[in-house]
Amino acid sequence: MQETVDSLSKATAIFWIDKYHMKEMKKDDALSFRTAKAKVIIRTDGTIALQSFVEVQPANAQRYIRYRLKDFKVKKILMDNRYINPGEQYVQLRYIPALAKRVK
Repeated sequence: MQETVDSLSKATAIFWIDKYHMKEMKKDDALSFRTAKAKVIIRTDGTIALQSFVEVQPANAQRYIRYRLKDFKVKKILMDNRYINPGEQYVQLRYIPALAKRVK
């Protein structure tokens, strides 16, 4: 019996990596979200190291997600309450494509 990638990699959390950057949007930008499932390492300080994407993502989306993850941290309260545990896991990373187009 063959298992698909999605059945092997259930996401443990959803991170909105653009939550604090929505003010950068222009009035004519469409407010749509995209989700990329990724294999990451969550460190004890809340920072995230991206290992790989489960599905191939466009180059600008990959660049943008890496760019945003440099500043992104899992909230301390989520780590303290053990809702999010450190270590290697699969997560969903939500981003706004209109903002991703601006990162070179």
